[in-house]
Amino acid sequence: MSSATAWLKYELEDERIKREKKLKRILHKSKEVELCDEIVDILGADGTVNHQALAGIVNKTVDKKVNSKLKSVKADNERLKKQVEQLKRAKSSKDKGGQGGAQKKKTQRKQHKQRNSKRDSGHDDSHDDSVNDSSKRRTRQPSGEPTKSKKSQGKGGRSNKTHQNATILSGQKKAYSPFPSMSNMAFHDLTINQSEPTSSRTTLGLGLKFSSPKSKIKPAIDIFERRVKLSVFYAGEEGEAPNTKLRVASKWTPPAAMMPPQVINRLAAFHHSLLSLYKRRKGTPNISNSQRRRLRQLKHDQNIIAVNCDKNLGLARRERSQYVQDMFDFHLRDTSTYERLPRAQANAEEVRIREEIGDWIDTYAGALRKEVVTYLTQRLAKNVDTPFSFVYQLRV
Repeated sequence: MSSATAWLKYELEDERIKREKKLKRILHKSKEVELCDEIVDILGADGTVNHQALAGIVNKTVDKKVNSKLKSVKADNERLKKQVEQLKRAKSSKDKGGQGGAQKKKTQRKQHKQRNSKRDSGHDDSHDDSVNDSSKRRTRQPSGEPTKSKKSQGKGGRSNKTHQNATILSGQKKAYSPFPSMSNMAFHDLTINQSEPTSSRTTLGLGLKFSSPKSKIKPAIDIFERRVKLSVFYAGEEGEAPNTKLRVASKWTPPAAMMPPQVINRLAAFHHSLLSLYKRRKGTPNISNSQRRRLRQLKHDQNIIAVNCDKNLGLARRERSQYVQDMFDFHLRDTSTYERLPRAQANAEEVRIREEIGDWIDTYAGALRKEVVTYLTQRLAKNVDTPFSFVYQLRV
């Protein structure tokens, strides 16, 4: 045997082994393991294929899959037949119930006719409870329409009820207050000799966080121009912004002489262009004119005060004199908590506290910021005329 022939047989054997392994992998994945040996037998050593045997294997596989599919179809048909039978039984029971209900109604109508005929002839059927029950269920309203059950009303009944409630609420609304009202308003009038009008009751019931739009607002352009001038004046300077609240707010604005001409000209042009775009128009108020007038009166009335109650109970209106009297009676005159000092002793204590604060500022002035020292000094000098609280200056 020549070397070429031996090499060709080796290649054919190697190719047959590769195809056998490949077929086994494919058939293992498709879960047809029992056919592996049969297909391997079909493949010859020389690479030829027995087509007749291969066709038999394919037909066998197809028949198996067709049989499994037929079994699943038969199972589905059986399940559908059971569902159809259940529906038929339910329909038949419903029809029987409907016939029974129709028969019952027919009997009730017959009894009703008999009762009416006996009433016309002078007989009394009060002893028949069933007839009375049926007549009660078919009583008529004064409007001439028979009563309807909740089930028969459906969505229409709910919509009619909603419309009726809206009509009632609109009828209870005050004519002078066309604005929407809040349902959780709380106001307590604790005055003795005065009575608060209804308009101010609804306004004060909105609480201290309620705000009405102002009729005149300071233009924000002035604040913008001041900030621009300060930014230009301090441009290029290094320094940290004060991070403390113990400082006096500055109101100084750099004058125009200290500003570059370009900044002044551009601010003027910006101001003019902005005002040309601005159009004044009437705003929409959230309170009526009478409520607005009453708020101004309450603001300037020194005899009445409005205080916020605890437990989120809203506002309370009280005379100032009575409020001060209650404060003394229930708080300051409690000797177990408070002690009343003579005026001379109170003044001496005020001087002592002032000197201690001044000494503390002088001692730690080097460790404090400059704005903090300025703030403490100004606040201490501001309280010289009135060192005591307003409450302690009252005499009751």
